[in-house]
Amino acid sequence: MWLRRLRQTNLKYVLDLDSLVQAIVERGFRKAVVQLPEGLRTLAPKVVETLNEHGVEAVISAETCYGACDLAVWDAETVGADVIVHVGHSPIGVTAPLPTLYVPVSLKGMVGEAVSDAVGMLGDFRNVGVVSTIQHVDHLQEACEVLEAEGFKPVVGGVGFRASVRGQVLGCDYRAAASIADRVDCFVIICGGRFHPIGLAAATGKPVFAANPYTGRAWAVGDEGRRMLAKRAAAIEEASEAETFGVLVGLKFGQTQLSRASRIAELLRRDGRRVYTFTVGEVTAEKLLSFGWVDAYVNTACPRIAFDGLPPLRKPLINYVEALVMLGVVGWDEACRGGRLLEG
Repeated sequence: MWLRRLRQTNLKYVLDLDSLVQAIVERGFRKAVVQLPEGLRTLAPKVVETLNEHGVEAVISAETCYGACDLAVWDAETVGADVIVHVGHSPIGVTAPLPTLYVPVSLKGMVGEAVSDAVGMLGDFRNVGVVSTIQHVDHLQEACEVLEAEGFKPVVGGVGFRASVRGQVLGCDYRAAASIADRVDCFVIICGGRFHPIGLAAATGKPVFAANPYTGRAWAVGDEGRRMLAKRAAAIEEASEAETFGVLVGLKFGQTQLSRASRIAELLRRDGRRVYTFTVGEVTAEKLLSFGWVDAYVNTACPRIAFDGLPPLRKPLINYVEALVMLGVVGWDEACRGGRLLEG
């Protein structure tokens, strides 16, 4: 199997294009929509060149791409494509109305250096859970070897309910970590950014240390997971005072949850609230501000929308599970257990 490598500063992105080429040849695709998350869009020319070399016309989607739940179905149908080429994510069980080919991308960054930096923060912990985001799952073994060399006992996370790879966590699926939480003292997560480490801490209640392969450094999450949960509890409390609710139905293909939207709307009405249902693609404060008569919103699309927040909205925005907590259908402890609250 051959790999194509592209360099970005001192980092190396590795694309396995073999499966893409094989599927193209075997299935005779003629026109593709290529979609990439913003951080990987420098890889678009190489993917397009590969498609062109095998007789496939390629159109690049410039729309936002937030994950494997955000498939470019509308783009493909509009331009008459017969396949979606989705770069940088793994399948999470979303079934599109036309074939979707996933192109894995891994980052060969400074994993060893970052995990070594985390080692100095682990103190008396010995059993260490190890997880990562999808771009770094190929390097979980390397992380384990670093930990073992320093006398720790690494335990790689299982498989989530959306995440398809062992040890992989998503912003809406921390079950890979929750499955081993009772066997470890703490977690090391290989990823960039802050959201996933903080979400991991909130989902497991364990100390979390983030090893950043982009910088080769690590940092301790501390009590930020607890603060995230406190912030969500405050949003639920504020929403409980609202009389008029807007229930948001996401139009992104893998984020459309009609049954959830219908259920929570009915439960809110039974509780004496006025309810209006809204369809929305990209959820922004600007779109919602014009509906000034709505007191609070329940989001049934990507749960990160509420966790990241829409500060200009200045109205409570809660997720589906949080709305169930507000209505007394689900208890707070039950919602927090295993990261269910973060699943939306």
